[in-house]
Amino acid sequence: METKKQFEFDKQEMIYFFEKLKNDINKTKDKILYIEFKEFFAAFPYFGEKILDDTKGCQDLLSSCASYWREDGEKITIIFNNPFAHKVNISEIRNEHLGKLLQMEVYVKYKSNVYARRADEGYYCKECPKRFQFRPQICFSCKGKRFYQKDVFEDVATLFVEEDPQSIHFESRPQTIRAYINPNLIGRYRELNLGSKLTLYAIPFLEEVKKTHEFRLELYNFEAQDDGIEKIELTEKDKEFIKKEIATENFFQDASNSLFKEVYGLQEIKDAILLQLISSPKEKTERFVRNRGNLMILIVGSPGVAKSVFLKKVSSFFPRSRYMSCSMATSIGLVASARKDELTGTYILEPGAIPLCHKGGCAVIDELDKIKNEEDYGHLNTMMDSLKIIVDKANIHTELPADVSILASMNPKYKVFEKNDNFYTQIKLPKDLTDRFDLIFCIDSKFNQEVQDRITDRILSPVEELEQKYSDDFLLKYISYCRSFQPKLGKDAKDYIAEKYKLLMRNSVENENTRSSPRIIGNILRLSGAYARSRLGENIETEDCRKAFNLIVYSLKNLGFVREINGVQVLDFSKIEDIPKQTTLDKVDVIKKILSAAPGKILNIEDLKEQCNFADFDKILFKLKQAGDIFEPRNHLVQLNN
Repeated sequence: METKKQFEFDKQEMIYFFEKLKNDINKTKDKILYIEFKEFFAAFPYFGEKILDDTKGCQDLLSSCASYWREDGEKITIIFNNPFAHKVNISEIRNEHLGKLLQMEVYVKYKSNVYARRADEGYYCKECPKRFQFRPQICFSCKGKRFYQKDVFEDVATLFVEEDPQSIHFESRPQTIRAYINPNLIGRYRELNLGSKLTLYAIPFLEEVKKTHEFRLELYNFEAQDDGIEKIELTEKDKEFIKKEIATENFFQDASNSLFKEVYGLQEIKDAILLQLISSPKEKTERFVRNRGNLMILIVGSPGVAKSVFLKKVSSFFPRSRYMSCSMATSIGLVASARKDELTGTYILEPGAIPLCHKGGCAVIDELDKIKNEEDYGHLNTMMDSLKIIVDKANIHTELPADVSILASMNPKYKVFEKNDNFYTQIKLPKDLTDRFDLIFCIDSKFNQEVQDRITDRILSPVEELEQKYSDDFLLKYISYCRSFQPKLGKDAKDYIAEKYKLLMRNSVENENTRSSPRIIGNILRLSGAYARSRLGENIETEDCRKAFNLIVYSLKNLGFVREINGVQVLDFSKIEDIPKQTTLDKVDVIKKILSAAPGKILNIEDLKEQCNFADFDKILFKLKQAGDIFEPRNHLVQLNN
C-alpha cells in the first residue's frame, strides 16, 4: 500500500498489532475500538511518534487495516484513550498544527442537531454481507461475482467550543472554533452538554469560508471534566490542618484578608464575598427551588474604590467563574441567544456567560447598570430566584440551568454618591432586580487622611510584599471543605430568626400603606447557613444568625433603611421591600410631570429615561406617542403635546 510506504511502518509490527486485536475488532458492535495510548506507545514507540506527527493519516491507515480483520468487512475506527498530544489553546492554533493531534481545555458554547451526511459509496456482495469500497472482480470471502451499489450516510453534528478563560490572559477575550463530531463519536452526543468543560483531542484542518480559509477541528476524542470547587482533592492531613486553623482567633477575617490582600479596609465586603464563595445549602423540591442557597451581592461605588479588584480576584481565583462587563455585553454575551447554524440552516441555542458558570461558579458582572437590553433584567431576575434561564425565542423553548452566584458592581447614578439623597435612590436598577440581591454595599469615595494614606501605601507596595497569611491554594481547599457540609436549621436558631423578624416587621407595619414581606427571611437564612459552613458546623446556631443580622444591617445602613426608635437601631424594610410598584398610569404621570417642568416642555429622550428609571420606559413612551400625548419634533427629542 502506498500509505504504508509513506509512513515506513515495519510490516511485522503492524501484523502483530492487528493480530493481537483481531478478537476485539470483531466483538465491537459500535464500530469503534478504544485503545489505551500509553500501553500502545510503550509497545510500539516508533509507531506512536508517527501518530503524534500525522494523526489523521495514521488514523486512516489504522482504520483501513483494521477493517480487513472484520469478518463482515465493515469499516472500523480506532481511537486512543488519553493520547499524548500537543497542548495548545484555540487562539494558539497555527498552520504548523494542521494534521496533528492537539489537546485543549474548552467549554461547549453550542451544538447543532444531529443530521445525516453522505459519506461515500459502497459495493456489497449479494451472496454475503462483505462490503468493498471499490467494485471488485470477485468476492474473496465467498467467491461471488454479483455486487450492488449502495450510498453510505453517516450521522454527524457540529460544536462551537470556547477556550478556557482561565488559561489565557485576563484581558484577552476567549476565542471560539467550530468542531466537527466524528461520526463514530455521535453515540456520545448527549455527553456534550451546553456549558460543560471538556478535555478535547482534535485534529485541525482548513475550511474555505467566503474566499478565505479558517481553522476547523475534527473531533478525535474528548473527556468530560468536572472542574467545580467540590472536586478539589482533600487529604486527611488537609482536613486536620483546616480544622486546626479554624479554631484560631480571627481566622475568618484573616482568611478574607488573605483573599483580598490588595484591598485596605472594607472588611464587611471581604467577609461577605468569602461567604458567597462558601455559599449556603440549597433546599429544593421536585418542581422548584425553595431556598437557592447561592448568595447574590451588589457593590455600588464611585470609580476607584476597589470594585474591580474584588471582581477580578474572584473571576481569576474561583473555579467556573467568568468576568463580564455590561458596557460591552449584549443579551448574547450575558444570558443566552438563538443563532442560525451555517450548515443546517436551523436555529440553535448559544448560552451566554452566566449559564457557562453553571454548577457552583460565580458570574462576575461589572457595570450592571449599563445593560443595553432591558429584557436581560427580566432574565436576571428569574435566574436569581429560580437558578435557571428561560429561553423562548426563534422557535426554541427551553430552560438553561444556572446554579450560579452573582457578584455585580456598578457606579451610582451620578458617578459619585450625593450625600443629600438616599443612596438607594441613586442605584439605577429596576427595583425588582435590586430586591433579589441578598447584600448591597455602597462605598463612598470620601475617606479621612489616615485611611487615604494607608490605601496609597497598599497600592504602591509590590504585590509579593503584601501580607497574606493563607495562600490561595489553602483558601480553595478551605472553601471546598466548607461546601461539603449541609448544616440544618436548629430549633433555637429558628426561634431566633422568627423573633428577630417579628421585631423588625413590628416597626415597619406602623404605616398602614405598607405591608411586610418574608423575603428578608430567605436572606437571613442563606447568610446563616454560609456562616455555619464557614466553621464546619453540622447545625445552624444562634450565633450564625446573629452574625447574619449584623451583616445585613451593615449593608442596609447607608442605604437609608435604618432608623432609630427609643435608642435602638431597627431596619425599616417598608422602604426596600414594600414600596408599591408603579402602575402604568403612575409612570405616565411621572413622564408628563417631568416634561411639563422642562424648558419648552421638550427634553432629550436619554435624559428623560435616566430621570424616570423605568425598566419598561420604551414601552410607556410608545403608548404616549400612540395616544398623541407626546411627539418627537426632532431626532432624540421628545415634547409634551399641548
